[in-house]
Amino acid sequence: MKLRWRAHAQGHGLATWGLFGAVMALALLAGCRTNPTTPPAATIVKPVVMATATAQATMPPTATSAPPTLTPIPPTSTPDLTRLPEQYEHPQSLFRLHYPAGWTVEDLSSDNEVLVSFKAPGEADPAIFVVDLVNPGGQLTDTQMPTLVESYLDNFFQSQANAVTLEHDTLPDGTIRVVARGQGESSGEQLHLEFRFASRAPLFQTLILISSEAGWAETQPLLSSMADSLQLDLPKASIVPAASAASDKAVAEGLMLINSSHFTASTGSLYLVGEVQNTGEQTYQEVEVTVHLLDSSGTDLSTKTWGTKTSLLRPGETSPVVVIFEKPPAGWTEMRTEVTATPADFYLKYVYPDLTISQDTGGVPTFGDYRITGTVTNSGAETAHFMEIIGTLYDKAGKVLAVESMFLQQEVLEPGQSAPFELVFFGKAEGDVARHQIVAQGARANNK
Repeated sequence: MKLRWRAHAQGHGLATWGLFGAVMALALLAGCRTNPTTPPAATIVKPVVMATATAQATMPPTATSAPPTLTPIPPTSTPDLTRLPEQYEHPQSLFRLHYPAGWTVEDLSSDNEVLVSFKAPGEADPAIFVVDLVNPGGQLTDTQMPTLVESYLDNFFQSQANAVTLEHDTLPDGTIRVVARGQGESSGEQLHLEFRFASRAPLFQTLILISSEAGWAETQPLLSSMADSLQLDLPKASIVPAASAASDKAVAEGLMLINSSHFTASTGSLYLVGEVQNTGEQTYQEVEVTVHLLDSSGTDLSTKTWGTKTSLLRPGETSPVVVIFEKPPAGWTEMRTEVTATPADFYLKYVYPDLTISQDTGGVPTFGDYRITGTVTNSGAETAHFMEIIGTLYDKAGKVLAVESMFLQQEVLEPGQSAPFELVFFGKAEGDVARHQIVAQGARANNK
């Protein structure tokens, strides 16, 4: 089973530690990436966009200080241990759980996060179970918990194509459960994902249960038994450092949001589209734009953070970006934007840049707002994997009208090999398309 997740190489502060951990687990296990999709239709809204190049951290909810619980958390129900003969114990005894024989265990923890994944053997009956633990600095309140869950999910799914939330509920023990469906590596493969979020003061716990959609009914009881067998020894929680107010993202000197516009889709979602320009001398990765929706008094009503489409931003380059508010708050009158990034390291080796676009032409299709067809060619000397086509539409004044991306169905391009593509835009700001720009990026074969 392969997942098309967009992998990140470093954490982004509390609101995206879970993203980094879970995505890296899945990416390292499956080595895949994906892209967002834009819903149809658009109408311009009136509020003015204010852009600033100041790089600031996206702040997590401030936790209410509370002493750690002094007794281990028992399982929520009795697990079926007859199917779980193996026991895993964290090296520092923070938690233990039971898992099936033959499964692969991988510890992907970092300095500020405990992350362990369990993967079923083979591809015939794929399944993955992920334990992700971070420390928000104290007990989360009833209002802070949903906010942190929403932030986690927004970041996790912002680059997942065709993701659909199926269920969202709260269990009797306070666990927030979110069930979703996503697309796997092949066009016909559907994946079933269940997230279980819980406050285990002083830790924020995320469990992720994944299998193929077809095998979910059979696999879910097994994954649930693994979840039920989990026991935390919370006096050991001090091994996970508490989140600080400062972001671990470097100040992104020379980065600014330009040519931006915004529109409301027929679904009610609010879109900000634009480009991030690098006017400095540093090459960046993990470039992100944070958008704050403010009311007339300056109160921050809602905040979203999304990454730019291209994984690397070299001096003098621009990268398109789209930020989506699925349910924008009523009464917002102003946008404030911030750009953050980290100096490039991992993606300098991971990204394969030698992809050339040719014969790209655009027009209005029978469905959607715009369509671009063309050819992508591997013009380099290495094999390219997971080619992503990224398109930007502009009006005659140079404002961005829409941003869209897609992955080629053909997952490998050998040197000199070409493949056709068709990129359809399902939403854009008002205005005529004066020109478009298409770029492509891929992954090097040795990072598959």
